[in-house]
Amino acid sequence: ITVLLPEDVYHGVPSVLADVFNRHGITTRTVDYTDLCAISAALSEIEGSEDVIVWMETPSNPLCQVIDVAAVCKLVCSIS
Repeated sequence: ITVLLPEDVYHGVPSVLADVFNRHGITTRTVDYTDLCAISAALSEIEGSEDVIVWMETPSNPLCQVIDVAAVCKLVCSIS
């Protein structure tokens, strides 16, 4: 399982994923969620048979970036 994380995400999320869930085979990858092309590229680089969790928080913490949730969901659904 790969968790796709925004570059700007609450610091506890990647910490817990790395410190706790990594030992269970869960990996993380960060990407700029304000760039749909970057999300698409990141998703296409993940092996097709692998499960992916697309983590979103909006507005982000600490920079208060706003993710276009509908556009990200549409993109993910078009790839899967």
